[in-house]
Amino acid sequence: MNSALTFDTAICDTAIRDTAICDTGTFDSVLGQLVPIGLDELNAQASLLSRVDRKYAVCAAEATQILDELSHRSAGHAPVQVLQIGDVRSHTYASHYFDTPAYESFYAAAHRHRRRFKVRIRHYRDSDTAFVEVKTQGTRGRTAKERLPYPADLARRSFLNLPALVWVHEHLERALCPVDVAALRPSLHGTFQRSTLLLPGSESHGTDGGHSARATIDTGLAWSTPAGKAHAGGGIYRNPSLVIIETKSPSAPSSLDRLLWSRGIRPTRISKYATALCVMRPELAQNRWHQTILRHFPESHPLNQFTALAS
Repeated sequence: MNSALTFDTAICDTAIRDTAICDTGTFDSVLGQLVPIGLDELNAQASLLSRVDRKYAVCAAEATQILDELSHRSAGHAPVQVLQIGDVRSHTYASHYFDTPAYESFYAAAHRHRRRFKVRIRHYRDSDTAFVEVKTQGTRGRTAKERLPYPADLARRSFLNLPALVWVHEHLERALCPVDVAALRPSLHGTFQRSTLLLPGSESHGTDGGHSARATIDTGLAWSTPAGKAHAGGGIYRNPSLVIIETKSPSAPSSLDRLLWSRGIRPTRISKYATALCVMRPELAQNRWHQTILRHFPESHPLNQFTALAS
């Protein structure tokens, strides 16, 4: 298998880190009022590697209002808790996505294939730890995620070594997603700030058996593409006004889902991988995410206006 699957992200990392700034002062103040929870306890209560995911796209101001209302709704019940590691409640993530030259992962999502997959390296920059991750979607829309601890220096280079490729192959084969993993190459790089919430199961007794759910709130979203035939120098795209909320529950909707629905906010077709790739590579099929791009990425459509990096 060809393990030479890397592109230089040093310039992209610097550009994104310096410019992907979201005005989250009020958001952070609300976040600071929540009860903290450690990572081990969060995983013990709601690891949810097999779950139902629902994604929502909102503006930064609305995300603050939603978080504030959610915290007040928990009064008198088990509180909503926020993941805190050290003194940090909003953590910096980097994702390195991999796809084949034919963009099989992208088109499986675009065409809503029954069996879909995503391969990425997730780098937790605050702790400088990393994992190779395989996400698959099968029957009844359930998402399964498998992860493998990975060296942070290889993650920073967006490099999949041979043992990682073998591991990815085994999990994709088990999920009935036949992919030539030797053809995988870096396709997109993204960074964002993530806050993770534990939603108490007592909020959903009678519908979800009292099981806890979790949610993530992503801000400061920015992406970069590697150099390629269509884009000699690659490029970066930032969307500081966009906030992506994702709920992850065993089955029934969580308290946060119901709060969003009460405000007229419904799950949307948005993928930090596929939607951003559409924005930055407009030659790819955009039909599934057309309305999402028009609504939440207006400055990028119909022209692909993002900052080109020096080649």
